[in-house]
Amino acid sequence: MNDLFRFLLLRPAVPATSDEVKTLKPSFTGANTSREAAKADASAYVAKNGVVRAEDLAYGKVGAAARQALADSPRKLADMVKAVEAAAGKKIAKVIGDAAFANDETRLADSLIAMKLLSDSKQGDAPALAQYAQGYDAIRRAAAGTDPMKLRPLTYGLPDRARDVPRSEPEPPKREPLPPPASDRKPGFAAIDAALGAFGRMRADAFDSSSEADVRLADVSVRLAALEKGRESRAEEKPLARPAASTLANPWTLSRAAVAALPSDVHDTLQRLGIDPLKQSYPALLADLHQYRTEAQAMMHPVEVATSIRKIGMSFQSVEDGKYVGSPSALFPTGHGSVRPVGIGDLLLVKQHVLRYEGGDLAHVENVMKTEHMERDTRG
Repeated sequence: MNDLFRFLLLRPAVPATSDEVKTLKPSFTGANTSREAAKADASAYVAKNGVVRAEDLAYGKVGAAARQALADSPRKLADMVKAVEAAAGKKIAKVIGDAAFANDETRLADSLIAMKLLSDSKQGDAPALAQYAQGYDAIRRAAAGTDPMKLRPLTYGLPDRARDVPRSEPEPPKREPLPPPASDRKPGFAAIDAALGAFGRMRADAFDSSSEADVRLADVSVRLAALEKGRESRAEEKPLARPAASTLANPWTLSRAAVAALPSDVHDTLQRLGIDPLKQSYPALLADLHQYRTEAQAMMHPVEVATSIRKIGMSFQSVEDGKYVGSPSALFPTGHGSVRPVGIGDLLLVKQHVLRYEGGDLAHVENVMKTEHMERDTRG
């Protein structure tokens, strides 16, 4: 058997109306109770009353007979009433009017919903109790005159998880960080670059040479005094003592006039960085400015370091530890949601298979003797 083709016929899903489904409602908790409170009420109910059993039902046999009558297919109202009255031994109106019948309905609903809330059968037979509940529902609808009669599926009137009181977590007040004082703020990249440009255009006469001249004059005075003393004592021909080489305490220091001639924005940049051009040498000053320039450039383009890399879907993304993947826009869902089918699909298959073989004419005959050998080659 071979498949010729197949296709999917999609038809819309027809939602069930309220009269086509039996909704079980508990008596031990309210309709607007939260899920957790309903669980506590269910535990208290089971601890006090337990789960109902088939032998505890006053009209259990009648409910089982009613369900058995509708198990295969819907039936007419008259046939259903006849089956119920035969099992009960009295009129259906008296069955409905009995307080024991209503008590059985309540205990069935409470037991089934308590099992559902607690996710525990509590040593009860939930499928059997559900069948009894369907039978009791059929008896009540037959007494109301519903025609034709059929079994209705059961659903639970449980408190919705969406009505649970969310945990109130007060959000901390958002406070904008106060800007630091102007004296504490470090200049930007452009300001430091402008300061480097101003110092790069310094001329040779911008450096302080007063200390070097004083040292040279002192050196000349020492030499002249040594020559005068040597003339007086020629007898003693001793080599003149050469004074120690003079060294500058702060070489390559800018003069006050050169520093005062710098632009005001350069002075502001140096003040914010804590650099005094009159106390630092020119090379050290440039080194500090280049260091601050590198730090400012790094602040302009921060490097994001991923603390961890995790697989999300079919891709890998960097995720910081202890943070969500994206900012949550609402509270996390606490229920199953409202998922509904988009439709019902019917898969249709078209297949073919061989029915029979029929005789026909021979297409070709080859005669070969017993002692002969024949070969046939066929080329496409």
